[in-house]
Amino acid sequence: MNINVGDPIPTWSHGPVTAERMALMAAILRDPNPIHFEPVTESNGETNSRINQGPLNVGYIANMLIDWTGPASIKRLKVRFVANVFEGDYVEASGVVTATNSDDGEEVAECDVKLIRSGGDLVLTGTATVRVS
Repeated sequence: MNINVGDPIPTWSHGPVTAERMALMAAILRDPNPIHFEPVTESNGETNSRINQGPLNVGYIANMLIDWTGPASIKRLKVRFVANVFEGDYVEASGVVTATNSDDGEEVAECDVKLIRSGGDLVLTGTATVRVS
């Protein structure tokens, strides 16, 4: 695979995010937080959708990287959560190569990655190191 600094990572899209997947992930993670099961009602009476789990959002970034460079390619993934993903949102993971080098004889790419939700809101930002050889 020929990868150069500035190359975009092919976009990975998913959606809509469903309440059923949130409930399944909550069961797997043993996460009883009601924000994943019940719509949230604010003090002003406004109701918001269920909130997706953070690990699922990181998984969307991981799926993008694996689709691009293959299974077992992720060496490091560091992310920062910026906003929530809600039930019904569509998400799009993307990134760009910021550096290429050799690490213990393996060709690797350093990348900036991000996750955007419906409406263009930034949800997650971070960096990744992936094997490209």
